[in-house]
Amino acid sequence: MKPTEVSEPSASVISRRRRLAAAYADLAEVRWQNSGSVKAGNNSYGFIPISSILEEVRRVKAKHGILVIFSAVRYAVDQGEKRITQVSHGQYGETTWQVANGHYDVEIVNSDDPEDVMSLTVSCEAKDNSDKLDNKLLTNAMRSLYRSIFDIDEGSEDPESVNIPTTDEVKPTPRTASSDAFFGSAKKKAAPTLTPSQAVGADRSIEERRELIAKWSKLASMDAIWADLRDENGPDPGAWTDQQVREAYARMVAVGRAAKEGQ
Repeated sequence: MKPTEVSEPSASVISRRRRLAAAYADLAEVRWQNSGSVKAGNNSYGFIPISSILEEVRRVKAKHGILVIFSAVRYAVDQGEKRITQVSHGQYGETTWQVANGHYDVEIVNSDDPEDVMSLTVSCEAKDNSDKLDNKLLTNAMRSLYRSIFDIDEGSEDPESVNIPTTDEVKPTPRTASSDAFFGSAKKKAAPTLTPSQAVGADRSIEERRELIAKWSKLASMDAIWADLRDENGPDPGAWTDQQVREAYARMVAVGRAAKEGQ
């Protein structure tokens, strides 16, 4: 985000820069809590909920006279920005997704001098299978903007940058006549993965299915189906909806069963 300076404020009022600096100092004293949680397999990570960020930012904006104005979401087609509809197919039928990546034009205004403005362009992206895409795009842009200008740090547990280290959960198993990397060894009842008849059991919980998806995604036999699921749902099974988990689980089981029967 590159700021564009529009004008300088009158000497009779506190400048926008000083107001932002004061707001920055106030937010630096906040003890942020990573109370949000996402789970992938046996791992989980925390993040600061957007509601907590907005609550504190609203407080300092009101205190220091700072206005933040977002335009409607915009799409620069020549830059690859777009809004499209995708349809995924699974065991439970079709799911229609609205997917978008775009940007907002944002103005940060001195409330005592409307000519004292900083203009920014903030990127955004989101995906939704109901009617919340516009809200998600704005939330994504707000999170990006406020974390950037106020240095709100989520540490090593940033949900937008961390890859869950699940590779240690699955140990490589040599493929032999009696050993299969997807369904486990026929001689080992304690194998970390399941046979087809076990895997398709209707009593599997959503969290159990998430764990299996995270494990199976590391297997070479799942490369193609995992690439499709990652493109459709995102790279983190812990952030998928229950419906996405059910569909992905069924599709991966079907691929594993086909590979088993083809041996």
